[in-house]
Amino acid sequence: MKDFKILITGMLLVFLTGSLGSCKKWLDVRPSSQIKEAELFENELGFKDALLGVYSKMSARELYSDNLTMGFLDVLAQRYAVNNTGHKLYFAQRYDYLNIKIRPRIDAIWNEMYNTIANVNNILGHIEEKKGVFTGSNFDLIKGESLALRAFMHFDLLRLFAPAYSKGGNLAGIPYVSKLSTSAASLSTIDETIGYILADLKEAEALLEKNDPINGAPVSGDDLSKFRTNRMNYFAVKAILARVYLYKGDKINAALCARQVVDAKKHPFIKSASLTGIRKDRTFSTEHIFSLYISKLNEPVSEYFKFHLAGIDATELNHSESNIKTVFEISAGGSTDFRYIYLWEIDQSVKYHSKFWQEYSEATVDGGMYTKLMPLIRISEMFYILAECEANPVTAIGYLNEIRLHRGVAALATTLSLDGVKEEIMKEYKKEFFSEGQLFYYYKRFSYPKVPGSTVVANDKVYVLPVPDNEYEFRNK
Repeated sequence: MKDFKILITGMLLVFLTGSLGSCKKWLDVRPSSQIKEAELFENELGFKDALLGVYSKMSARELYSDNLTMGFLDVLAQRYAVNNTGHKLYFAQRYDYLNIKIRPRIDAIWNEMYNTIANVNNILGHIEEKKGVFTGSNFDLIKGESLALRAFMHFDLLRLFAPAYSKGGNLAGIPYVSKLSTSAASLSTIDETIGYILADLKEAEALLEKNDPINGAPVSGDDLSKFRTNRMNYFAVKAILARVYLYKGDKINAALCARQVVDAKKHPFIKSASLTGIRKDRTFSTEHIFSLYISKLNEPVSEYFKFHLAGIDATELNHSESNIKTVFEISAGGSTDFRYIYLWEIDQSVKYHSKFWQEYSEATVDGGMYTKLMPLIRISEMFYILAECEANPVTAIGYLNEIRLHRGVAALATTLSLDGVKEEIMKEYKKEFFSEGQLFYYYKRFSYPKVPGSTVVANDKVYVLPVPDNEYEFRNK
């Protein structure tokens, strides 16, 4: 049996000074110093700062501002035409995970994710003994967010570094690390890992249900209470529960959780007026259930989605006009799709995905309102989950048509079979989650024999990323 020695570095948590000035800046973390954890957890402010430090670490390029969204994962899903042999992600598109250009990137995902989880565990390891320092409902909010973040990150690690659940819940999963320790972490099966994830999410749900202002609890005077929309809030927990239940094939509970998020009506669909004019809400921010504010989002965006002179070290990510038109079914009426007409732009005669273009500076009157947001789960996914879990094809089509209605696309015919519904859901994932990293997980969940667009046979050598060589040790038990 394998035990994994998770390598944890930088265990001093980031300390943030001052209060946060506005809703859009709630995650604009600028660390000014580091202090010993004993001092950090002396008061409520220290716990708040430590939690924001976790969000900041999640926003790194190794994780959700690049590798796990617009970059590495979407390259694995064959989103872009990476044909230049000098491109930094050329071998990723060909699933050569041991290549010297790719293996360090994969190792960084594992190491940084577990390092961030360690920082969450540091919060959870101190919070009970310091319960008396919290005011109002802040203990429940901070503990609930921390538990859910730990579950969220472990779930993505499971989806990357373990076989799909459909291969067998008794197969090796990942280490579920629930406490800060220098001891080796035992490897759990997939079923065991999901059990730990669900337990954390359910505890978080119970803590947030009556205490999260987004679910009707009173709003206090501090930012933790006021700015709940994009944080790991109550409805984000419910949405992630829906995602996890669907992963394990529990359609009843997946649909129940997704329905609760949809029925809450907290995440209104984008209007076309918000996609035109001076300010463009390209990420459909009103639909975000959980997202990160990434202060340096312009760095990967400029690298991947803006024109550069051709060179040996290529970085651009784009696709042919014909491929884009195929994805959005232009010949079948898709030319009116918001995701096609508003989220692609020309730069130096090359067409790029512009969802994350940072067009305005925060110093301008119209700038900064919609920029720097990375959606990690959105309301559209809840409708796709409801459609996938529905046994009646007419009802399932209704869920898909709700999305199409709000994307400017004609409704689907209600005569589709369940197989036809499944095909339409796949098409929607391809259109909806461009540059968000979700499509590869979809292909893996259904064990597609080949990722569409690739000629490589998609077995576990494609769908399961290799664990870093120096991260585990074998023990006889």
